[in-house]
Amino acid sequence: MNADSDGCSRDRRRLCVPAEALASEPIPITGTALRHLQVLRLRTGDEVRLFDGQGREILARLTSVTPGRALATHLHDLDRAVESPLDCWVVQAIPVRPQRMDLLIRQLTEIGVAAILPVLSERSQSFARPDDALRKRHQRWERIAAAAAEQSHRRIVPNILPAGPLEELQWDAVPAPMLLLHPGEGSRALREICEESPPQAVTMMIGPEGGWSQKELTLMVSQGAEAVRMGHRVLRTETAGVAAVSILMHRWGDLG
Repeated sequence: MNADSDGCSRDRRRLCVPAEALASEPIPITGTALRHLQVLRLRTGDEVRLFDGQGREILARLTSVTPGRALATHLHDLDRAVESPLDCWVVQAIPVRPQRMDLLIRQLTEIGVAAILPVLSERSQSFARPDDALRKRHQRWERIAAAAAEQSHRRIVPNILPAGPLEELQWDAVPAPMLLLHPGEGSRALREICEESPPQAVTMMIGPEGGWSQKELTLMVSQGAEAVRMGHRVLRTETAGVAAVSILMHRWGDLG
């Protein structure tokens, strides 16, 4: 690992900036990226990697660092492949304790998912939460995803959709196949499904504590979801999604 005399690893010099900023010359660095830059104690002349969360990443050199803004100049584009070939979406029921979604968002981003759709289920206390609280949570989840993408060297920040009831999900927009994690009778082993030809996209659907209700199961199956299981042990909702997606990314993506 390369590091300068101040102990700052070059691998940590990576900031997420808006796409319009990355297209400018010089490149303005403000907001969260500027605060991160200041925490790293970067100075004029230092090199930094900048990415826009949409697939582009460049190497740049800082030309000015002030308390209110930093400027950088483009050196060259970075084109090493880092994103998974599998377009993996996750429909995740918000846990009874919504703060547990924070860790889920972070881990799923690091694994390489393309989109996360938080949904309200019948067995989630989030139904009683006001809309403004859910909006604040959504903004927090977007920040967590951006920070996790920055840390894990991803070039694309997953799309975190606003939370809403499962029955209001835009099913036409959800990629198929849709795999419904449900260890009930009639479900297929996930490893058996992973022996099939790899699809370009997949959606994994993870329920809350206590699982999906029968009404929700019927709805998802009617929309084309297939029930799958991962074994005989019962996993917490924040463990199940990470485990299931890791298997998909290993078999059909680029993990491992």
